[in-house]
Formats: sequence, structure tokens, C-alpha cells
Amino acid sequence: TTSGTCTSLNLRWSTCSMQGWRVSMEDAHLVLYAKTFPRVSPLPSSPQSPSSSSS
Repeated sequence: TTSGTCTSLNLRWSTCSMQGWRVSMEDAHLVLYAKTFPRVSPLPSSPQSPSSSSS
């Protein structure tokens, strides 16, 4: 199993592989990808919403 992180991208990953118990068996591989998002406050409302703009 191999895993790592990239803190600047808030990214974590893991990989693993396994060979079958016979030489003629296929190998199995698994990759897990999980992206985490920081908890942030929602942006404040803009003074002029797109629906109220005049064209």
C-alpha cells in the first residue's frame, strides 16, 4: 500500500495491488481518490444579483 498527501491541493490518495496466489492469475489493483474541501463561510450576497441587472 502506498499513500500520500498534497496539502496545497487538499488532496489525499492511496493505492494498493495484489498478485493472485498462482502465477497464471491476474493481478488486482485498486486506487482510492479522496479530495477534501476546507470548511469556509459562504460568500456574502452581492449588492446586485444577476436577475436584477438591466440589459
